[in-house]
Amino acid sequence: MRCLLVPESTPAVQPAYAEILGVHAALLHTGKIVYFSGDEHDPGRHHLGQFDHARLFNCQTLAITSPAASATIRDLFCCGHSFLADGRLLVAGGTEEWTTETAGGDPHGHAVLGHFRGTAEAYVFDPAAERWDPVQRMIFEPGRGTGGGRWYPTLLTLGSGHVVALSGHPSDADTRHYNNSIEAFDPGSGGAGAWADLGTVPAAIGGYLDLTYYPRVHLLPDGKVFFASPINGQAMKWNPNTMAFTALGAGPGNDYDGIAVTSVLLPLLPEESFQARVLMCGRPQPKRIDLGAPAPAWQDTGARTLLVGGAPPVRQHNNAVILPTGEVAVVGGMSDPGNDPGSAVLGIEIYRPATNSWVTLPASARCTVPRNYHSVALLMPDGRVWMAGSNIRANWSFHNSGDFPLGTLPTNAQDGSIDNRERRIELFEPWYFGRPDRPALTPGATEVSIGASFTIQTPQAPTISRVAVLRAASVTHSFSPDQRYVGLPFTHASSNMLMVSVPDNENLLPPGYYLLFALNQVVDPVTGAVLDVPSVGHFLRIDNAKAFKELKWEIKENIKAEFDLIKEFDIPKLKDAEGDPFDKLKLLGDPAELIKLIARQVDNLARGAATGRAFIKSKERPLLARQSPAVPLAEQRTPPPTLAELMLRDPHLHEDAGMKPAVEKPGGHPEGQKPDHPHGDHPTGSKTEQ
Repeated sequence: MRCLLVPESTPAVQPAYAEILGVHAALLHTGKIVYFSGDEHDPGRHHLGQFDHARLFNCQTLAITSPAASATIRDLFCCGHSFLADGRLLVAGGTEEWTTETAGGDPHGHAVLGHFRGTAEAYVFDPAAERWDPVQRMIFEPGRGTGGGRWYPTLLTLGSGHVVALSGHPSDADTRHYNNSIEAFDPGSGGAGAWADLGTVPAAIGGYLDLTYYPRVHLLPDGKVFFASPINGQAMKWNPNTMAFTALGAGPGNDYDGIAVTSVLLPLLPEESFQARVLMCGRPQPKRIDLGAPAPAWQDTGARTLLVGGAPPVRQHNNAVILPTGEVAVVGGMSDPGNDPGSAVLGIEIYRPATNSWVTLPASARCTVPRNYHSVALLMPDGRVWMAGSNIRANWSFHNSGDFPLGTLPTNAQDGSIDNRERRIELFEPWYFGRPDRPALTPGATEVSIGASFTIQTPQAPTISRVAVLRAASVTHSFSPDQRYVGLPFTHASSNMLMVSVPDNENLLPPGYYLLFALNQVVDPVTGAVLDVPSVGHFLRIDNAKAFKELKWEIKENIKAEFDLIKEFDIPKLKDAEGDPFDKLKLLGDPAELIKLIARQVDNLARGAATGRAFIKSKERPLLARQSPAVPLAEQRTPPPTLAELMLRDPHLHEDAGMKPAVEKPGGHPEGQKPDHPHGDHPTGSKTEQ
């Protein structure tokens, strides 16, 4: 185990290797890490509009490159981000104005409290093209045609593939001190997407100012969102479907409020029925909550073994990274609230969820670089931990804040030679890195849907103890909302092949790219210890489109009556057919093709096009259709048209299916059929979506 600066062979290059300050970072499925910082934490650069600060780190070659220049990019400093299902990184919000800017006064109290005003712009970073593309801006302040925006927001991807934006300070044109709207981004089919208003945070919660600072939230397997950050002293769950907040009990304590601490959704494992547990760390006593317990409550973890002056130190602005083994590596942080670099905590701690215990790694694994405010850490595909960023003493990058009286800001790019950016990149190599017994594997797929299965070829198949996926992570301000570890059920299909099942739960595995790992159980030849040695990670895209069997059952469940209606048509073979309606399809040719035809007509094509999904269950409803106040679920979905209606609307459908058209009577409906709705085709007042 060790930590090393890169490039290891060229020490003279190391101090400025990152080139820019890494405030935000994300692992792309191309094997590169994109990191960026907008104005690089400096008001002078913001004033001059110098926002295009992004770089790419190649996880294989360790080389640094620049993405395509973007003259239109806004200030992404202190934005929020989360991955979309197609692997693009959605980035929203950022800095509209710096904290002490008071042009036009300070009507909402941002400057006096040290809060920046947020921008409403949003972008995606395209990993393939390596460029920024603008998407639709976030919503205006409700009831007004202006405002909105977020500074210090959290973005979280849901199982549906939508991304919710929570919290943050709005733009100067907004009348609110903080943005209490909840909004969701629907990526559509790769275009500009759209944001939707999902309502507001309840007033009792909305008045809690510290909720504005990057709340630590996690998507749970039941589809609810857990707020690890305490809200009015309470641990909370939020239901994106009903918009209801539910208090679970006391929060982890005031020490775990704010951006100086972090939380981690611990590994979700099949042998534990994917029970969710969350760890919070950064203070002397870490906390953990078991959300599957009858009465979930925050409890102390086992004692830390890292001691400074006889006591476990504070790790302010630490980062926590889940390793392929399921353990959590805690790196970086300062013990001094004033961000004195001399108080840097350089030792690495490992939390072991299975035993609820902590281990301090030996001196060989101590970090070299103090990591403070604006530092980031991510898991690389080869299992190493990438660490970058940090502002020395948390100061502005190119000016000393103490040189500017309250209400004044620099307008030049840099004062003298001041540079408070940490631009060294350091890698942590865990115990398994470089071992010869790391298993070799060849996945049988690069993309897979929930509910489906795939194979892994590996000569170590008989001794593989776990198969797991880790979602490609993005991180800022000591928190990674994308980070999650899910164990996958598998069987030993042969001496060199595993059959792996993907659980049919999009809330367990929100769509997007994951790193696939297999762990090989070996007896260490030196120590005699039994070890689970992880492979190198392989990118695997997991989609929430339904497997063919689920599509079949969905059609069978939802439109079985339509097949009964077919008997009214002049199709002798079908008139006499009984039993499974899918047996009838065989009489018409390739059943798969006919199923696709029917699904294409019956399913809501507008929704399918918007989400890029092949089929959507009838119980699902895209967030864009929700309004505030919420429309009852029964009224939200326009029922699918009947098969007879489809034939009337599409005169070629009966030809494609080999059927004769229904005979229309003067009343406008096929013989023997009444309209589905007493008020016509559009019971909700909107056009039937086709």
